[in-house]
Amino acid sequence: NGLAMPGFPNDKVSNYGGQSFGTIEVVEATAKSVNVVYAQMNMEVGPDRTMQAAIDAGLPAGTSGLNDLPSNVLGPASPHPMDMAEAYNTFASGGLQREPFIVRTVTYLTDGQVAYQGGTVPPPRAFDEDVTADVTYALQQVPRPGGTARQVASIGHPVAGKTGTSTDNKSAWFVGFTRQLTTAVALYQVGPEGEEESITPFGGYTAITGGTVPADTWTAYMTNAMAGREVLEFPPPAYVGTPNTPPKVAVPTLAGLTQAEAETALGAVGLTAAFGQANDPAVPEGRVVASDPPAGTEVDQGSTVNVVISAGPGTVAVPDVAGLSSGQARSALEAAGLVVSVVEQASDSVPAGSGVRAGPPPRGP
Repeated sequence: NGLAMPGFPNDKVSNYGGQSFGTIEVVEATAKSVNVVYAQMNMEVGPDRTMQAAIDAGLPAGTSGLNDLPSNVLGPASPHPMDMAEAYNTFASGGLQREPFIVRTVTYLTDGQVAYQGGTVPPPRAFDEDVTADVTYALQQVPRPGGTARQVASIGHPVAGKTGTSTDNKSAWFVGFTRQLTTAVALYQVGPEGEEESITPFGGYTAITGGTVPADTWTAYMTNAMAGREVLEFPPPAYVGTPNTPPKVAVPTLAGLTQAEAETALGAVGLTAAFGQANDPAVPEGRVVASDPPAGTEVDQGSTVNVVISAGPGTVAVPDVAGLSSGQARSALEAAGLVVSVVEQASDSVPAGSGVRAGPPPRGP
């Protein structure tokens, strides 16, 4: 549900609502809007390339907040809805980046000759057709069962798209397309001084996310806009490239670190932490006792490391050793996790060499 990653806000990336999805594939991460997976990929691909891909798709280079920092994959930029429609339309068109226009044709009243015609400039190719086929395949999972916008599939045409919800629900988006039409819906709330505000729930919604009002609005509009149009399927995925085999990294030495230090150390090499607690008299409370796999073990980057944090020495019941031999008493006490110190004491009722009692050492004067 969270991953320590330098370069992101607070050096940590979390999923919406703190959800944890474990190890999943990119297609599922797209359907369920899993931030951590895309953050990891962005670090591997390079945030500068991610920014350039957004520009190639159609976002203006001067878009507010668009940058080459690691966090750019999580959507800190503030594009206009038209910009996002243009960018997603590049995927819908198989990688051709088409400039939007408003007026299709202007003709002279006198002779009907064309004075102006929009959309005549040949669109440049931004991405290979096979690449956009794979992108579209991933985006088709969002409207399917388990995705974040299942309702948009009800328009009766194949749909690909993506929900988006910014931090603190200050904006909510759905951008989607069919083979014939791309539509973007965005929702914001502005304060008295023009400042961004978290969107106040309304209309029976408990929270405003990309999968609520924007996706519902998109569905209502596209149901009418696509009525009577031919049902066209998207191209099948091309599965370009080769399977991405995670690099191997060594589990760092964590013993003695605090929980926060251990999480940071693991995040620095692309590993996640699952914490548990155990009593350990030899390790101060709140410090790492051990990890599984242990330090130095080579694991796939992105793996989870189980980390045990000391809960202090804890308490145990002292075994009854009365009447046991010295060796038996020592074994019983050590088996309970106690350190044994033997003190001889005279007794009229207990044979020599046998235990009289067990308990904490006497206090000093």
